Amino acid sequence: MSRDSLRNAQVNLLVERDGRRHHYTSRVIDVQGHEMLLSLPYVDGRAVLLKVGDPLEVILPEGGGRNLKGTVVRRRTKPIPSVVVHLTAVPGGLTGGKGCTTYAVASGKGGVGKTVLAVNLALALSAQGKKVILVDADLGTADVAVFLRLDSKYNLADVVCGERDIAETLTQGPQGIEVVPGGSGTVELASLSEWQFGKLLTSLAYLERLAEVMIIDTGAGVSQNVTNFLLTADNIIVVTTPEPPALLDAYALVKAVYVAGRRDGMGLVVNRSTEAEARRVHDKLAKTARRFLSVDIQYLGFIPRDNAVSTSTLRQVPLLSAFSGCPASRQIRKLARLLAQEDPLGAPKLEL
Repeated sequence: MSRDSLRNAQVNLLVERDGRRHHYTSRVIDVQGHEMLLSLPYVDGRAVLLKVGDPLEVILPEGGGRNLKGTVVRRRTKPIPSVVVHLTAVPGGLTGGKGCTTYAVASGKGGVGKTVLAVNLALALSAQGKKVILVDADLGTADVAVFLRLDSKYNLADVVCGERDIAETLTQGPQGIEVVPGGSGTVELASLSEWQFGKLLTSLAYLERLAEVMIIDTGAGVSQNVTNFLLTADNIIVVTTPEPPALLDAYALVKAVYVAGRRDGMGLVVNRSTEAEARRVHDKLAKTARRFLSVDIQYLGFIPRDNAVSTSTLRQVPLLSAFSGCPASRQIRKLARLLAQEDPLGAPKLEL
């Protein structure tokens, strides 16, 4: 079924909420890349207010092919009451081109090297010729701009408050990447309302038109803000270290994403580790996630202990710029090459 034939098509929705499954009827207003705009369903003449974060399945008309799974990412009231659903897998006939691939870099706890990986991964992908935008979504304690010594006039706080457009926050970073700085020290960003988060997602959707790859550096932990970002990204890169507390927190993050409705597109990078140790950590986490959550976590690689990492951080110079040939830099470039392959995280593809 093509994008044009889906427009105005009546579809059934299967929505999971509070452990129950609800069936509704809706209409497809539009499809753009990974997003589908659906009219708000009505029951007995009353609108059903689907919530941001609700996982659902779009049951296509007979003969339309396999059904589409996704998550509600925002609601609209004008001109037609509707919801925007981010699809976890997009049929080729709906994409209209390769588009932008988003990677959310996350961790169950702070101090495991998440931001260092996000920044340098962005540089490595840019070196491959990709147009890369790095978004600092560590709301409240953002530090990418400080890490890169960027003189940014505006940040995400200005976007959420409605004072600036997200395009005005774009700041030129090293090696051709562009950066959207976070709102460091802004208490209001630590807990966004549903309306504020929806506004932020709309802004990020605009940025997808400007890039081939978007790296989102999320906050550490399992807050609602973090979970929302992970639900909307194409792929999730979980960063941990071999220590048991970090591993337990990494599992807590995976579980939080699972409870919110995400099942696929997750991979693990083990920092400050040997390859053998990283493999053991992944095997342990993957087996637990598969047994209790029915979630598959792909092994993406490891980053060794390397004094060059701390040195580059203290100098506020990216690792790949200051120490291009060090062991940690080589592993990050290896990860970038892996991500350049088709479906490295095992997200499902639908053929219609």
